[in-house]
Amino acid sequence: MKKCWSSISSASRGEPLVDTAYIKHSLAAALGIARFDPNAIDHFDTSYGGFFRSFFAMIVASPCFVFMALVDRRIELNVAALGHRQPLPVDGFYFLETIYYIVDWMALPLLMIPVAKLIGVGGRYVPFVVAYNWCNCVVYAALLIPSVLDLSGLLPQRSGQVLFYTVIVFVLAYRWRIARDGLRVPGLTASAIVILDVLASVFLSLVSLSLRGGVAPSL
Repeated sequence: MKKCWSSISSASRGEPLVDTAYIKHSLAAALGIARFDPNAIDHFDTSYGGFFRSFFAMIVASPCFVFMALVDRRIELNVAALGHRQPLPVDGFYFLETIYYIVDWMALPLLMIPVAKLIGVGGRYVPFVVAYNWCNCVVYAALLIPSVLDLSGLLPQRSGQVLFYTVIVFVLAYRWRIARDGLRVPGLTASAIVILDVLASVFLSLVSLSLRGGVAPSL
């Protein structure tokens, strides 16, 4: 708790809570997990201040989100034209996309509050969430690749699908590593947490789909 108040005190003195060097260090740790570095999890700032600062990763990853939202908008317009219906107004579309982005990001950290206590790893909750938040930047960057290629038309549809599912497999393995190393749990428990994450995202996607009138988001 002292570290947390120290961070707040620094902010009150005008010192930046998150600067470029801090972001680079956190992203380097996230990439270390992607490279299956067993020590990468220890490179995150897991203080209480670091816990709250890790949610700044939502801003770091936001350019990827914006581009993917543009791709989703193009898909919605195409589907609406094929179905001879009115697409969702542009302001409503991007409002729902933004809400989806925030809620989907926050879903697992919130769900893990009771789950971490239930499985006896409450003491590892903060390191796990810190890693999860910063690693989400890597996840969004990876998911951006097929979106960019789809929008540019550089890949045939079949090749694009293969790339998309390859990225999905990477993301699932990456999430598994985050859960295993962040919580210090067995592989089977880490798999269950990844499934929980996927189910939460699928549920939120279905809600977003119903609100948008039938066009699923790309995440």
